[in-house]
Amino acid sequence: RHPLEVVAQVVELLDGADALTVDEGLGTVKKLYDLGNDLKRVPTGRITMATMPWEYAEGGYVVPKEGDADQTFSMVRNDIALDGKDKKKKEKEKS
Repeated sequence: RHPLEVVAQVVELLDGADALTVDEGLGTVKKLYDLGNDLKRVPTGRITMATMPWEYAEGGYVVPKEGDADQTFSMVRNDIALDGKDKKKKEKEKS
């Protein structure tokens, strides 16, 4: 069998599995798989790992740090580079 047939079967199997939960924003295992494939196109030198700004709350829970976490998520949502090397942003500033 062709490897892609096997992948398709695994995605179908996982999509029906109760043991796997996919974020509601993605919705399905297939969309999660497609997202993974999209990420393959991002040059590794342009990938930045980040931790959401957080603080401790009552009971020892970790919660998003108000303001800072909002700014971080806004940057991700708007495709702004977290490392300050945003090519699109620099080109807009020049015009």
